[in-house]
Amino acid sequence: MNPSCSVVVIVRNAEKTVSGCLSSLLRQTFKPKEIIVVDNGSTDSTAKIAAEFGVKVVYEPVVGRSRARNKGVRESDGELVAFIDADAVADVNWLAWLMRRYAQGSLAGVAGSIKALNPDKLAARLLELATANKPHYGGGNVMYEKDAITEVGMFNEELQMAEDVELAWRILRTGRKIGFEPRAVVYHAHRESMPELLRQQYNFGKWSVRARKIHGMSTWKQRALLFAVPLLLVKNLPKIRLHPILPVFMTAVSIAYGAGALAA
Repeated sequence: MNPSCSVVVIVRNAEKTVSGCLSSLLRQTFKPKEIIVVDNGSTDSTAKIAAEFGVKVVYEPVVGRSRARNKGVRESDGELVAFIDADAVADVNWLAWLMRRYAQGSLAGVAGSIKALNPDKLAARLLELATANKPHYGGGNVMYEKDAITEVGMFNEELQMAEDVELAWRILRTGRKIGFEPRAVVYHAHRESMPELLRQQYNFGKWSVRARKIHGMSTWKQRALLFAVPLLLVKNLPKIRLHPILPVFMTAVSIAYGAGALAA
């Protein structure tokens, strides 16, 4: 018998996207035990829209991704907890694939793959190409045993970003494993302009380095990215077969990430 699964969606001023996300969750071939929307200080009609879908809406007034995720975990009744972003749409078999991979045994959780919901936008399409088929622990498409989350102390509320990756590191350090199922697809609305995307990568770099410091992990490679432009271009050059400007795009993203790492 399959274990039960709760799906947690953290939201803040997501009135334009939450309907698409919740509609996709209600269409899942594997039905979740519950869908929990955590309203993290919205000032628009997000919570009202979510309530109209008949899902469980809870409130976390202190703004912060970790804080909101932890609220969702505490409110959940499922043995497993899956996470998806409010600006994403899940493939109809998303949860079924996560559950199938988990059922193979000896896993604390399973991560899926993320594709662009807006591939018609160049920046979004390039980001999808740059990250395709790469295992990750991003909170936009991952499922964990609830006990695995609570046993390591939940999401770190001191981190504004990289809290999802940092949680995964703590779980892995217990000796547990996190699987990867590329067929468990979520379509995410990526940043559509290069300035927005580079700003996002800058922040990822800053908070990822702070997360690494918590674990006593080396940060020199992340900090060195800013000074390795020629090497990055050479390393990324084979990606030209996927798109003519992808090598330049990936180099620019790495530089932004490295600048954030230096600022940490």
